Amino acid sequence: MLRADLQGLLGIRCRSPEVADDEIFSLVFSGFQADGRQRINRFRSPDGTVTMMRLFSNIMDPATAQLAQSPQGNRYLFLDGEIFNDDMSDANPPAAILRAYEREGNAVFARLNGSFTLAIYEPEMDRLILVCDRTASRPIFYLKNDHQFVFSSRLKPFTRLRDFHAKVNPLALSNFLACGFILETNTMLDDVKVLGPAQVLVLEHGQLSISEYWNFSFNLTSHTDDGMLADEMVRLIYRAVQRQSQVEKPIGIPLSGGYDSRVLAGCLHRLRPREAIRTITWGEDETSRESDAAISHLLAEQMGVRHAFFKLKPEALPDHFYDFVTQSEGRTDAVGNYPEGLNIFERIRGDLNVGMLLRGDECFGWKEKAFTEHQMLHSMSIHHLDNLRQSYRFLKPVVRKRLAPQGRDQLLRLLRDCPHGDLLDRDHYFFLNQRLFGYLHPLSQLKQLVIPLRNPFMDVDILDFVRYIPARLRECRSLFKVASQRMFPEFHKIGFARCSNLINWDLRLGLDSGLRSYIVQVLLEHRNGFDELIDRRQLERYLDQTFSKAIKLSRLPTDRKLPLRTRARRRIAHYTGLYDLNPAEQIFRLMILKIWVDEYLNGNFDMA
Repeated sequence: MLRADLQGLLGIRCRSPEVADDEIFSLVFSGFQADGRQRINRFRSPDGTVTMMRLFSNIMDPATAQLAQSPQGNRYLFLDGEIFNDDMSDANPPAAILRAYEREGNAVFARLNGSFTLAIYEPEMDRLILVCDRTASRPIFYLKNDHQFVFSSRLKPFTRLRDFHAKVNPLALSNFLACGFILETNTMLDDVKVLGPAQVLVLEHGQLSISEYWNFSFNLTSHTDDGMLADEMVRLIYRAVQRQSQVEKPIGIPLSGGYDSRVLAGCLHRLRPREAIRTITWGEDETSRESDAAISHLLAEQMGVRHAFFKLKPEALPDHFYDFVTQSEGRTDAVGNYPEGLNIFERIRGDLNVGMLLRGDECFGWKEKAFTEHQMLHSMSIHHLDNLRQSYRFLKPVVRKRLAPQGRDQLLRLLRDCPHGDLLDRDHYFFLNQRLFGYLHPLSQLKQLVIPLRNPFMDVDILDFVRYIPARLRECRSLFKVASQRMFPEFHKIGFARCSNLINWDLRLGLDSGLRSYIVQVLLEHRNGFDELIDRRQLERYLDQTFSKAIKLSRLPTDRKLPLRTRARRRIAHYTGLYDLNPAEQIFRLMILKIWVDEYLNGNFDMA
């Protein structure tokens, strides 16, 4: 079983050398189980007040140590991740970045191409700098108080700090209940933040400042011929895939039946025609003709590559729920996507001998067209509790009264501060700055506990290019669709998936008595501080009603499993902006939070 081993960067700046040195090891090894795969690059400043580490596992073992030191000994740089810059492609990327930083200063960050976090220490200036890539694909959490500054790629170490009383951030809690992930740079731990996209944190003489070296906003004045834009997109996609596929390891591509994965698979197949490529799909069922699995099989046959389907076992969820929470650190509600935990990625790496996954998160425009801001936010699962009036009726009124205004005010502020007035631009801006950062990246980071993963669509040249695509060509991803058809017209003869192979958990509640028993065990039989937020009688009544409805629904014929009343209610919500979460969404989010309280707060619950 994979444990939540710490991978990435970890560091502390203290006034006392003894505290810094002792504390860092307490942070690393308390609460994390070593499994023999981890290695450590370590640095301690000459005066002993700064200690930094990079921890990594053998499955992602870099060729060189990820610490670079300037010849004069006045600068030190840690790299966690990888870059693909042509002028930094030597055998020691951290040293190349450090040399470029000494020449260019902070300007170098905007041109670094890859998925990375950096820690730079300059002892003569008493300066520590943390930097993440343009989309913050790798988390770097930080905490500053009167005694110390701590940063870590994982959240758990902060709960082990001396003199740190862990309190829950009420805004983050409101976000998670309403959205299933956390907006902006908050975390569930109050006072602990995560560095946002393209941010640079500077700690100098004890003073902290944060700035951005790049911003994902759209240039509304540029215009180029549509055909030229499509040609340029084709060129950039090919180059990005070529950059990120220069590895000796066998590469696998998770196929979803949509545009992104088939374009990546097609590019890789053309660039490496003589090498074995594995395509993979997973889900509960592969028999539906319009599902991800069926379409992926056809695409694999078209390319002549080997394809594997991994069947998910929904009955395994209770055995892996707790591990998912500890591994994901409660940052995402996607536990239902992986009912067997990360076992599927262990099998991809072991059974298929795949050493690297290529995947594509949408950056060419959001796939759904919205006509109102409510629809726009709902398409990304971004809500506040006031929009979910029928959800979480078991929250105590005083708790809901406190949480709801914070989420509502936050969304109003985010909408107000968005630099674009056009709804389509706002839609894409929110996706890239909130959904990608807050939901998709934590899922990618979770997978990388098992297998390395790269996303060519996050190439810096592509991100720069997308900013200049006119809104009408980003609508429903129209330019990307044109480019993909130019690249692979044969793929467009194969239809696109109309349904996923993921598990319908609302239906599963009626089919699986073991799952129902596990839910009752976590939410009702086990008690911890989180129960203070819940009206227990209301929760018991809600679970009874939900289970009864699910059992009745599971006994209906397949064509009647979505009653007319349910469809009508969803359509009304679509136009009114008042939505309701599915029962499984509410139940799973509640369970994740309750388990998180046990794991991170020792069962106590103190809201800031």
